[in-house]
Order: sequence, then structure tokens, then C-alpha cells
Amino acid sequence: MMERKRRMQPARIQNWKGSIANGEFPAPRVLWREAACVAAVVLLQFGPPAIRVISLLLLTGWALSSAHGIVQSLSISVLIVQANPGLAPEVPQMSVLRWVLVFACLVRLMLSGVPLARKRPAWVQSFAIFLGVTAILLLLVSDDRILSGFKLMSFGAGAVVALLGFPTSTRPPQYWLNWFFTVHFVVVLLSLPFLFLPAGYWRNGWSFQGILSHPQSLGVYLAFCGSYLIAHLLTSRRVNPILLLVTGLTAYFIFASHCRTAVLAVAASAVVSGFTALFLRRDGVGYSNPWTIARVGTIVLLAVGVFAYDSARVSGALMDFAIKKYSGGGNDPMALLGRSEEHTSELQSPC
Repeated sequence: MMERKRRMQPARIQNWKGSIANGEFPAPRVLWREAACVAAVVLLQFGPPAIRVISLLLLTGWALSSAHGIVQSLSISVLIVQANPGLAPEVPQMSVLRWVLVFACLVRLMLSGVPLARKRPAWVQSFAIFLGVTAILLLLVSDDRILSGFKLMSFGAGAVVALLGFPTSTRPPQYWLNWFFTVHFVVVLLSLPFLFLPAGYWRNGWSFQGILSHPQSLGVYLAFCGSYLIAHLLTSRRVNPILLLVTGLTAYFIFASHCRTAVLAVAASAVVSGFTALFLRRDGVGYSNPWTIARVGTIVLLAVGVFAYDSARVSGALMDFAIKKYSGGGNDPMALLGRSEEHTSELQSPC
């Protein structure tokens, strides 16, 4: 039975790709039962330190129980390991337990019989180039090469486990789209109250970090799903109010985190998505439709209008953000510019 489901997986993926070519990106939805479980796990991290250790051990057991548990455990472990220090107690054992979780996922993959000998996955070469370039950069510019090397190994191991975990899972691609959006939704929802509380700016006092350990972590974390949501809203014929609200909050949280990498990633994604929707076609079917043209046109007109209204102020705000110059104060969520001094940032691993 398991082998038959595994053979059906490529057909499911092919059918899912066909739905993208029909003119819009698939709409994600919230898995409410899973959302409640993820939210409960995150809120438990604000309790005694022992709960954080127990949570990660339970995730390790969940990873060993099933193939889809590998990806789910890794995605939830990010929220545990990178919990806001202003809300969750410090636990020195978390870094060790994270490696235990990754090792458990590797064991589960070996038990699942991942086929690697006959055909190399298509992502291997690109991922190897990425790791090689990153290793060269950390050797050239990192102040602590050993620490950066361990973080790169942690990211690489977690990414490989996740990429190998998808083919062994019997869940359809639409489920994983819903799953990652659900986790994203929980992060946005739980971070919202801290937009007006000092704990949301615990790291440096002015950059928003929500429930995560660092503003850079929050920005990079939200950029992934935020980029997809923008592409979906540009190409979809119907706008879901929940998706629109989550996209708006995501965009504001990324900007409030002052994470330039995340801002550039989302902005580039919006530009590429608009270009793709208007000009590119796939299998004879384009993404463009009257709604897409109207939305892209509205965004362009608004951007031109804002810049024409006060070009000097807009240019100054963009420059201040680029150099992280802060002109606001406190934890005011309406402070739109960067910070006045550089802080010593940690190299946060996406794993």
C-alpha cells in the first residue's frame, strides 16, 4: 500500500503543476486543526524551560513516526529553537536537541528507503553550488568561521532532510502548501499583539521581531510565504479576504523588522510575479487576466503617485532604510525608518 502511494506521488505533483498553468497560483488555506496544534506548541514555549525541552523531544518522536512528520517537525522546530528570548526562557540544550531532531529525521528517511542511487534529485547540483558559495563567503568575511561553519552545516542538514522528506510523503502538494501557509498564519497571528508591546522589540528596542528570536529571523521567515501570497493575489481571479489580510500584515511586519534582505526578496518577487503574469505564457496558457492587469496597474500608479507627491521624502526614507538610519523612537509600530546604529547581529540559521 505504501509503495503504491509513493508511485502515485509524481502524478499528483504533475496534476498540481497543471493547475498553476491554468492561469493562477493555487490558493492556500488555513488548516485550522493543525493551526491550533502549532499555536499551542508556540505558546507552551513561554512556560518553564522543561517544557521547551519536552516539546523538542516530542517533535523528534513525531519525526520518527511518519514520513510527513519529518517536514512538519522541522518546520515547527524553527519556532521552538528561535523563540523570542523576551518571552521564552533560555535553554542551552536547544542547539544540541536540534541536532538530535535532524539525526532522527535522517534515520526515518533511511527507514523509508529514499531512492538516491539510480537517479540524483534535480536540486542537488544547485544546492551544492549554493552551499559552496556560502562556504567561500563565510571564509572570506565571517568574524567567527567556526560558528558560521556549524550554522551552515545545520542549515544544510535540515534543508537536505526536508527536500528528501517530500518525495517519501504520501501527502499531496496542495496539503503542503496549506501546511506552510498555516504555520505562517500562526506566526503572523501570534506576533500581532507584540506589535504594541516592548517584548516584540526585545532584541534592540526598535526592530520588530514578533515571537521569533531576532528581527532578521522574522523578516526572512515571513518573506518566503509572503512572496507566494503576493504572486497568488496578482494572478487570482477572486481575492480571499483572509489571504489579503495576512498578506498585508506580512508586508508590514517585514518592513517593521528592518530586514533589508526580506524587503528586497519580497519586492523582487512582486516585480517578477507582475512581469510573469503580464508577459509570460506556459503550455500555451498565460497567467494574465483582467484582474491581474488591473491590480498590477493599480500598484504601479500608486507607487508613481506616492513618489510624485513627495519624491524627496520618499527617497530619503528609502535611503534611511537602506543604511538602517533610525529617526523614530521606542516601540512605536508607526516608526517607519531604520535604526540609528548597527547592532551586533547573530547569523541566524533558517533551519
